[in-house]
Amino acid sequence: MSDQLSIITLLLQNERGLAELYSAYSQIFENRDFWANLSKDEESHSQFLIALYENPDVPPIDQDVIDVRKFTNIAEEIEHDILKAPTTTLQNALARAIYYEEVVLERNVFDLFATKNSSSILKVIERLRDETNEHRESLIQELAKYN
Repeated sequence: MSDQLSIITLLLQNERGLAELYSAYSQIFENRDFWANLSKDEESHSQFLIALYENPDVPPIDQDVIDVRKFTNIAEEIEHDILKAPTTTLQNALARAIYYEEVVLERNVFDLFATKNSSSILKVIERLRDETNEHRESLIQELAKYN
């Protein structure tokens, strides 16, 4: 598996894991629509990543920009939280979701694609970054309602 494929596969695994986690939360907590919408957005992010990978204009990803092990650990944490979802509190679910969204932003995941790309690719990247930031902000606001 190429480096680019392995990185995008990990990012895709994380997005799909978050979609599954948020979907699980939508079945448990009273703010079902909130979680369902987040889950839908994460699935959409998965599709963007697939499109990026399949786009021949996307240059190879520089492995020095990202520590793949950190994203492997995040995928494991998400899987663990999916298993714990039925027994977690709403406040904990919101805190964990904020953590996951911040990890993506703080590790500058989208910068992997930000160099030497066409404006159409950069628009997709910017949308992913903006939506991730919006997720974080909406999760923080939602948590404030319950604290």
